[in-house]
Amino acid sequence: MVSQTAQCLLFPSGLVTLPDMPDAYRRKADLFEFIGQLPMNWDETKVLEAEIGKYITLARKAGDAWFVGALADEQGRKTSITLDFLEEGITYDATLYEDAPDAHYEYIGPMNKREARAQKTELKPQQTRRELYQVKKTTAKKGDSIPVTIAPGGGHCMWIRP
Repeated sequence: MVSQTAQCLLFPSGLVTLPDMPDAYRRKADLFEFIGQLPMNWDETKVLEAEIGKYITLARKAGDAWFVGALADEQGRKTSITLDFLEEGITYDATLYEDAPDAHYEYIGPMNKREARAQKTELKPQQTRRELYQVKKTTAKKGDSIPVTIAPGGGHCMWIRP
């Protein structure tokens, strides 16, 4: 789910579409806080790190606020985002939208009856773990380093404001 939220920042569009039911949106109001703050125009954009096909971390500024989005491929990723782009001498409030420690883009287990029999396990309907996330609030200043763990196929977002 954080991956889809980060995609709203990384791939701006006049039409944001997230595949879910309206009731699910109410249960994820904290993630929609990030999406709701995204402006349509940016004053500045910085690519913080990227390797084609593997990962990307991008920071965009609008007014005094910065929005950071990161995505990773199916391998996931551990990294740190250094906040060198912030203004010196200002303390910022930062909200981090992160994949939960056990998040994963695919269901780990038997996908059909044949696989379940081969694994000698019962096939039970289960949700994937791509929906699992956590939201943290902290403060930050120029030069701080934020540790980031991106689940396989996941994402990470930050909303940073003075």
